[in-house]
Amino acid sequence: MGGGELGNAVRAVKWGTDYLLKASAHDGVVYVQVGDPLSDHNCWERPEDMDTLRTAYRIDANHPGSDVAGETAAALAAASIVFRSRDPSYSRLLLNRAIKVFEFADRHRGAYSSSLRYAVCPFYCDVNGYQDELLWGAAWLHKASRRREYREYIVRNEVVLRAGDTINEFGWDNKHAGINVLLSKYIPIPIPILLKSETGSFNGKSKRFKILPNKRGWFYLFFVAWNFSYSGSVFPRGIDIQGWRSNMQHVTSLSFLLLAYSNYLSHANHAVACGGDSSASPALLKRLARRQVDYILGDNPLGMSYMWINLRHPQRHHSSRPQQSSQVQPPPLPTGIPIQPGPQFQSSVPAAGPWSTGLCDCFSDVSNCCITCWCPCITFGQIAEIVDRGSTSCGASGALYALIAYITGCACIYSCFYRSRMRRQYMLPEDPCPDCLVHFCCEACALCQEYRELQHRGFDMSLEEE
Repeated sequence: MGGGELGNAVRAVKWGTDYLLKASAHDGVVYVQVGDPLSDHNCWERPEDMDTLRTAYRIDANHPGSDVAGETAAALAAASIVFRSRDPSYSRLLLNRAIKVFEFADRHRGAYSSSLRYAVCPFYCDVNGYQDELLWGAAWLHKASRRREYREYIVRNEVVLRAGDTINEFGWDNKHAGINVLLSKYIPIPIPILLKSETGSFNGKSKRFKILPNKRGWFYLFFVAWNFSYSGSVFPRGIDIQGWRSNMQHVTSLSFLLLAYSNYLSHANHAVACGGDSSASPALLKRLARRQVDYILGDNPLGMSYMWINLRHPQRHHSSRPQQSSQVQPPPLPTGIPIQPGPQFQSSVPAAGPWSTGLCDCFSDVSNCCITCWCPCITFGQIAEIVDRGSTSCGASGALYALIAYITGCACIYSCFYRSRMRRQYMLPEDPCPDCLVHFCCEACALCQEYRELQHRGFDMSLEEE
């Protein structure tokens, strides 16, 4: 994670797992909800001011909730991996608790929205059932504990727990797509082949797997991107994923799965066969995911960022958080009256800041410095692909750069425009002199600085075959 935020991210994970540990402190009991959904939705106050009842609801043997318990077990197991080397004792605590909670979820099967219906519905009903959460919990326990019994649990229960259900959705109510991605790391076979495990290892080297084409034997390995390519974008210029409500949660979660799946494919040196001679490389999946994220960040017809990173962003939100203290939600304004921003809205647009490294700090990254001095078109191609948000490839931009350099002997007349665009995107100062002059005086220094800046901002600057 770039920007030195890994420590903060780990602390955020621990903040959540500490809560889950408290909620599952007693065997056979998991506290799953605090507050009444109807009164909370009807009372439009800030969380700090809420005076509605804080009733605590729990699941137990008489009131099962395998969905919440399975999800809790999955979260604890996943978090145990985060702390495995950082805090081994805390990691063991998380894993042991995950095992207990999962055993409880599996022993007392049922949906929490059935057991606690009036406290849960209509807002948080488990429409897709509890079965996927049991598989989700088992998948993460297999990854965290490396114990064979959880793989056997998945294979044994794949029919009963409806493993092949809706795999083009991933969210709080449906885990099937995530299950398929998580398991695809251990069973790397192309879609739409189905696979039924008999024995063998998960490393892809075992020959003791039975491949069942065109039959419902086990999981479809997840590949949602190709499905979207046939239907086209749901929204102009970018969004290919459509959900029923709160669309961005589906877009971001499935984009994350695409990135995770592309990483698995990259490490296994695989591509996805899509029928005939066509295939999808890991780079294609990354470009698709980036297109979704760029749309949210502002690369859309309105130029509006939904994450508040530029000056144009939504002004009113379906949330009580921006309201003034102790004020209820105001009534809708009559037609024709401009909608005002939320009363406590504060802009989160970052102020213009300095470059992360200096223009002459080339030798802070010796390998990039050598590559840039030897063949600057490579570094420029990487920069251009990111600044263009994937609309141009590294190879095409690098080739054009080389052609301009060959014809004019001065490729900086092309590369300086990308420095200007990059500065506007990240609000960097034009310092110490104009962009064209920086590139003219030292093309390699300018390209190296831009490369380091993008790397500092978390971009993957490795050269990847597409």
